[in-house]
Amino acid sequence: ERKSKVTLTPRRLTPGKVARPIVAGLALLVAPALANPPLAGPLDGFLASVKKTTLPNGLTLLVREQPGTGVVAINTWVKAGYFNEPDEVAGMAHLFEHMFFKGSKKFPGAEQISQELAAVGGDTNAGTIYDSTNYFFVVPTEGFGRALEIMADAIANPLFDAGELERESEVVIEESNRKLDNPPALSLERMIATSFTQHRIKRWRIGSNEVLRNIERANLLQFFRTLYLPQNMILSIAGDVRAADVEKAVAATFGTLTTAGFDKRRGPAEPAQTEFRYGSSTGDLKQGYSVFGWHTQGVGGDAELALDLASQILGSGRSSRFFRHVVGPDAAATANVFHYQFDDVGLLIAQASFDEARRAEVDRRLLGEIERLKIHGPTAYELALAKNSLRAQVVFALEDAVGQAQALAEAEARDGYLSLGARLAKLDRVTADEVRAAAKRFLSNDRLTLYHYAPNGTPELDRAAAFAQVQAAVATPPAAEPGNALPAAFSAVASAKVDRPATEVRLSNGARLVVRERPGAPSVAVGLYLDGGRSAESSANAGITQLAVSSLRRGAGARSGEEIDRSFEFLGTALSSDVTPDFLGVEMEVVAANLRPALELFADVVLHPTFPAEGIAEERALQLASVRRAFDSSTQRPQALALADLWPTHPYGLPAA
Repeated sequence: ERKSKVTLTPRRLTPGKVARPIVAGLALLVAPALANPPLAGPLDGFLASVKKTTLPNGLTLLVREQPGTGVVAINTWVKAGYFNEPDEVAGMAHLFEHMFFKGSKKFPGAEQISQELAAVGGDTNAGTIYDSTNYFFVVPTEGFGRALEIMADAIANPLFDAGELERESEVVIEESNRKLDNPPALSLERMIATSFTQHRIKRWRIGSNEVLRNIERANLLQFFRTLYLPQNMILSIAGDVRAADVEKAVAATFGTLTTAGFDKRRGPAEPAQTEFRYGSSTGDLKQGYSVFGWHTQGVGGDAELALDLASQILGSGRSSRFFRHVVGPDAAATANVFHYQFDDVGLLIAQASFDEARRAEVDRRLLGEIERLKIHGPTAYELALAKNSLRAQVVFALEDAVGQAQALAEAEARDGYLSLGARLAKLDRVTADEVRAAAKRFLSNDRLTLYHYAPNGTPELDRAAAFAQVQAAVATPPAAEPGNALPAAFSAVASAKVDRPATEVRLSNGARLVVRERPGAPSVAVGLYLDGGRSAESSANAGITQLAVSSLRRGAGARSGEEIDRSFEFLGTALSSDVTPDFLGVEMEVVAANLRPALELFADVVLHPTFPAEGIAEERALQLASVRRAFDSSTQRPQALALADLWPTHPYGLPAA
């Protein structure tokens, strides 16, 4: 279950990280996957290497060769999801995904497909969302033929065993029950249910327990026979294979699929929202949650890219307006924005968590930032930063075979795979006035739905009172944002032509430098790792490692924390950290063209941190908020209790934060 469009804000994969060595001393990993010679667009070389074929039965085949990697990803993308299931079997699309690899004609055992795939060194996973479902295998090159045979038989001849269906229904029901213990996910779904009156997006995505227990094999077969047909599918294959060989193998397997019986239906259309909507509920919580949703437009709308940029400017990263003006010790613990878009609906969503006593202040600040963007628009620096970030996200999604196969399939399903490059070119042309106009047009109170999820005992707020607070918050918007100077253009590093083994050298100060060159997506991953971590802590200072690592970015050399955040994010990257029981690390991933200034900034942060008192206090407040959120988590809390029981006197038993 993912969020935004892969064409600009990839929803399928987070960028893969470099394998992390646990070593004595210090190691710096630089793993470039550098671009082909520069062309007109950043993805021109990548897209030129993709071959598209349409089989006689209507199946779309995309192949991208990546010689020398030794790995192949096979992705079957089906253009059917939650939107295509009738109300009486809501939740079936997700259950269908669970059932899909539970036996086929050639591989009838419930675990046989997984075992056969494991026998050739492969792995499998799948995902369902509102308008699509995708299934993928990742295998060594020598296992490609067998993996394709397994995938094709699962697609063509699933068994849907009644006993397995009953068992998997209970598995999905447990997923649904766990979601009730996930406050951000629960409050988000309840906001969507409040925001829509007719469209199928308003339904509980995973389905109700009663319906799930009553879905029968005949329901799955009907869904399969009408939607899992070649004209409704894309097969995307990327990795160490030859396109000619792939085409022959696919023709012999997927090419035999029948086309008869196709019947793709959607539910009712959603009428335009013309009034403020409000909902609320309470639960056993340590923190409160507010979720705001504004109806926007479906895929391909005229304001699509401007709204993506608006969401990036408002709530993505530490230099975003929400982080700088809404998050803080006296307001929100978290605040972010994302943009849902599907064929016929769109929703821009802002979500925040906080101590319940600060709810009114958080809502006021958040809505104030929305209004500021509507009136004044973004600064030139903010607009460039947002474009760089979105561009980097597209590149990062193409780092490995799985990311390439998924990104290509999703783009093909929406606008054609070439839209990956075309959208980046179009993105460059979006102006600040267009972003402001899109915010003013869509982020209005009559398109807004607000949902409050509060701790038990919180006084209830009715719709009229909630709307009065919204109106008061936007009545006096903040002044325009001050602008920052745009930096000079950067020079790119040289590109890798072939895949090479890692090389290692010892720097003069004793640090180990490990470098691996790889052709492919024009991106570079950098990680700095040191012995240490939580094993060096005690009950008296538990959490200090996390606090120290997170405080690195609060000041370095002559740079302030705000300047560090702004500079990293302008380059389309951000610092991330690893604090494990035995080592700690700081990482970043950056578009290759921006490596030189990013590496200079990275070095300044890790070598010359100033640890300003005010910055440490702010990071401490955020970390304490994460501790409180962990008490609301159905996964983090029991894990913490289990570790404490396993290691009652060792640092391994201390809470992570």
